[in-house]
Amino acid sequence: MSENGYATLGDLESLAGFRQYRDVIVTHPVAGKPLLKFRLQSITEAEWSEIGSSNFDVKRGGLSEQGLQTSDARLVAMSLVDGDGNLLMRGKGALDKIRSLCAGIVEPLVRACRELNNLRSGEDPEKNSQDGSDSDTSSAESTLPVESATA
Repeated sequence: MSENGYATLGDLESLAGFRQYRDVIVTHPVAGKPLLKFRLQSITEAEWSEIGSSNFDVKRGGLSEQGLQTSDARLVAMSLVDGDGNLLMRGKGALDKIRSLCAGIVEPLVRACRELNNLRSGEDPEKNSQDGSDSDTSSAESTLPVESATA
């Protein structure tokens, strides 16, 4: 860190490849009992850009209906890992597998992925930083129907 407290290029370079992990326990939507324990990893900017670019149809111009319908599944696929940090969902069939799961399992994972990566669904980034600084630093109560488990 520099003398004035700001990050330096060296600080940024030291974070290359850094991932954060979160264990998530999805509870049964009706019974409220733990159902499955998952491990999520944070995504890189390149992965986030890949998700976003899939939402556009370059040939036709504009949004891609298929891209929009699968963007949450892509986020989960890029985030679900085993205990050693290896991706669980790979290949073309991964999105179909995720999309075939009960929404009561997938939606809590999507919300946990977004929270882990500090992504806000459907919000304007300008609203999050109107004065040039992110004033939303609290992580008070979570409305996720999941329990975070310590690794």
